[in-house]
Amino acid sequence: MRTDRSSAGEGRLLVGIGGIPASGKSTFALRLLDKIHEQGHKNAILVGLDGWHLTREQLSAMPDPVLAHSRRGAHWTFDAEAYLAFVKQLRRNDNINSIPFPIFSHSVKDPAPSPIPVLPAHSIVLIEGLYVLLGLPGSPWLEASELLDEKWLLSVDTEVAKRRLSLRHVESGITATEQEGLTRAVENDLPSMSRPLPVFRQASTLIQMAYSCSRTPPCRRAQSIVQISSIQVHFKWVSIIVKRVNRHKNIRAQSVTASLHPAMR
Repeated sequence: MRTDRSSAGEGRLLVGIGGIPASGKSTFALRLLDKIHEQGHKNAILVGLDGWHLTREQLSAMPDPVLAHSRRGAHWTFDAEAYLAFVKQLRRNDNINSIPFPIFSHSVKDPAPSPIPVLPAHSIVLIEGLYVLLGLPGSPWLEASELLDEKWLLSVDTEVAKRRLSLRHVESGITATEQEGLTRAVENDLPSMSRPLPVFRQASTLIQMAYSCSRTPPCRRAQSIVQISSIQVHFKWVSIIVKRVNRHKNIRAQSVTASLHPAMR
């Protein structure tokens, strides 16, 4: 957990949730958000890193556009500088201005503005994505990860991830068959995370994800749905968030009180 926060952003808790492709980041983050809301904390919002994908037009403008399109999803096909600028805004925000951010539109296959920005009232921001915890030295990814308060890494068996990715590619229309989806998973998606040590070094908490699949490979679509729906967010993780938020509120209250004139305290 960060302890060197500035007074401007100390009331906002930033939680990074990372992991390899198909580790369950989005599902876990959504369930965590729901649980936080159920506990009465309505001031939480979820942000997905996919919104910072470079557009197809930007990929086409690269020196090797064929390679860029085929490797879409690798860390160099994201706008890391724009993502870093967003996290810096979250960190130094004065709780007066809303902060817009992009989402990924699957209908146009490119980023689009989120209909709901991060509002001044949002004191809990969950950020999930492949490279949220990427620790490449000297990169915007490393600088952004160092601004996070919590860094949670979801761990899942690689073989399970391959099966889930192959199904995802078929269901989204990226590939026609599960075998083609498996090939893409092996040749494109998982190689995107071929630098595990810089990724894992940034994590402060490791969460083991458990999935069940009776066939290898691939899993049937119905089984995949059961796997995804069976992800449970343990109360422990919600408790961690709530405790961190309360601690930050106390720190901020003490900071504000200390800055007031004695007659105003």
